[in-house]
Amino acid sequence: MAHLYNLRKHRAYRAQRLNIEKTHSRPSAIGVRKAPSPGGRAGFIRIDTVHQGDQDGVKGVYHINAVYCVTQWQLAACCERISEAFLLPVIGMLLEQFPFQILAFHSDGGSEFVN
Repeated sequence: MAHLYNLRKHRAYRAQRLNIEKTHSRPSAIGVRKAPSPGGRAGFIRIDTVHQGDQDGVKGVYHINAVYCVTQWQLAACCERISEAFLLPVIGMLLEQFPFQILAFHSDGGSEFVN
């Protein structure tokens, strides 16, 4: 076995037996923003928040949009501030208004308070 290691040091052995491939780069999906695809299964909604904007230094309201992935049933609500204290009652009301059973929801793009 030790002699094999000695042979591998010689140029002739490496020219015939050594196969070196460089690492191939692959595209990464890190940071890709796209809606989840539940594969046609019912029970999944997407939630997004949008800030209306400021007027004369006063913060505007936040719009919360909830969409059922399969049927595209959509509900919208408004919230004074984007914090847990303001969002919990509004999202609770939205979830109760869906005529379907909700298994899970997804939010991205600035909706970290919703999670």
